Amino acid sequence: MLRKICRFVPIFISICLLSGCEIYSIEDVGIIQVAGYDYIDEEKTRGTISVPEYSRFEAGSTTGEKYYTATGEMLKEIHAKLQGMSSKPLIHGKVTVNLYNEELAENDISFLLDNLIRDATLGREIYLAVVDGSSKEMIEGNYSESERTARYIDGLIRNNIKENFPTTNLHQFLYAYSAEGMDGFLPLLEKKGDHVDIKGIAFFKNGRYVHSVPFSDSFLFKLMNENIKYGNRKVEYEGHDYIIENIGSKVKYHAIDGLENPKFRVEISLNGKLNETTRFKLPPDPQLLTKLENKLKKDLEEDCLNMVEEFQENNIDPLGFGNVLKSRVRGFDYNQWKQIYPSAEIEVDVNVEILESGISS
Repeated sequence: MLRKICRFVPIFISICLLSGCEIYSIEDVGIIQVAGYDYIDEEKTRGTISVPEYSRFEAGSTTGEKYYTATGEMLKEIHAKLQGMSSKPLIHGKVTVNLYNEELAENDISFLLDNLIRDATLGREIYLAVVDGSSKEMIEGNYSESERTARYIDGLIRNNIKENFPTTNLHQFLYAYSAEGMDGFLPLLEKKGDHVDIKGIAFFKNGRYVHSVPFSDSFLFKLMNENIKYGNRKVEYEGHDYIIENIGSKVKYHAIDGLENPKFRVEISLNGKLNETTRFKLPPDPQLLTKLENKLKKDLEEDCLNMVEEFQENNIDPLGFGNVLKSRVRGFDYNQWKQIYPSAEIEVDVNVEILESGISS
């Protein structure tokens, strides 16, 4: 009998807790889906949010968006002011995108990240991004009659991650932010008229934005940063352009020697297919694919190494070489690593195999 009673105790407690929760209709709350922050001065930050307005007559349908903006010294102060402007309770749990303008990111967004770490209502797969310009103007932009701003920017980042842009979200950025031997990165966005472009990748040192690379180089970084299935790369050979579509690549990091004299080799294996060319038809050269493989290998190794050297010059480690070494060296000294990293020897070795031409010869 006692065993049966014990089984029902958790159920009883759950019912009691649930009965004490307030349940809202979506028409009765303001569901924040995108938030943006802009630098005002050393003491003040401007926060802007977008809240969809739901129709009371058609369940789940929206009639538009409402924007709220407030300025304050602390994030909680900004949120309190935003609550004071709304006739409905504002709820943060459905935020999909957080935006930070460049000037704010350059001055450190650590205080904003600290709030994200502590907020258990936020999902860890939301996107963070840096804005070239005003995040307020980006949020209030009119991009599509059938798509809200949050959904548009979320889809923009998500779709590009499937192709040439490196994988990023709140969880991954916070991991790099907190880890020793690794620095974070975010998409760099720019509003252009009635649309938003991914301008490039914004790289951080702790909570400060310190460096960027253009979107055209995002495939290089993605290739060194993760195993990928999609993406493409142009190869110039004998006066013609060829597009090689990546159908699978893998990357491995090898740490050679210890902390006193660290050396690294980035080993990339890429399988691809030729699916576009500026030629009317391919030349009758049975060695063409081999020549394209060698040219692509040379280009990728050179461009990847140039990017790595840029990172070393700016003393940022978004590829996590320090994290790799830490996992292989007992008694890893992070302060010592910071001094050694800018001059550490790093090589990139790319193996390319074009499996098919994909076009008529």
